[in-house]
Amino acid sequence: MYQEKSNDVFESKGIIEWKDGTDVIILNVEGGNNVPMQYSVEDGKLVQLDIDGNFITGDLAENYVLSKVDKNLVEKYWKLTEINGQPVIMEESVIHEPHFILKIFGNRINGNSSCNNFFGTYQVSADNKIEFSQMAATKMFCINMEIESQLFKVFEMADNYVVTDGKVLVLNNAEMESLAQFEVACFE
Repeated sequence: MYQEKSNDVFESKGIIEWKDGTDVIILNVEGGNNVPMQYSVEDGKLVQLDIDGNFITGDLAENYVLSKVDKNLVEKYWKLTEINGQPVIMEESVIHEPHFILKIFGNRINGNSSCNNFFGTYQVSADNKIEFSQMAATKMFCINMEIESQLFKVFEMADNYVVTDGKVLVLNNAEMESLAQFEVACFE
């Protein structure tokens, strides 16, 4: 998909073969212009190479990195149920239920912290490692901002995650201590 150009998705299919003695695969595209596509195989991702087999550089280079996606994690509405070992109790002063969605496109996160909307980016890597960055939020003031404050600290400290049965997400710190627990919200 070309970002900010259209919502059309372009798909390439064909036969993949390893380039001898390298960590590069070649996709011989069915039909099309018969120009093979080359990818460097890296930890949990493929990096598309240019027509000569070189890494693409410049401002758009990150758009040619294809990351492995955990379908149990992304594109789901994760509702906060526990934070710092305590259940989240929704008080009348809470405007929205705290939640977030990890979007596949652009590795974006957006949600609500119980008072303010927030957004940023995330990166998932091998062994269920996760990192949140470039986090920002609206600046509304609410009567009780405790949940919001704790949730933003969770995003700063989160190192890894566990998804159980595709329904429960736990964000952990580097010592595998639970920071927060979320459940998939169903809207049926």
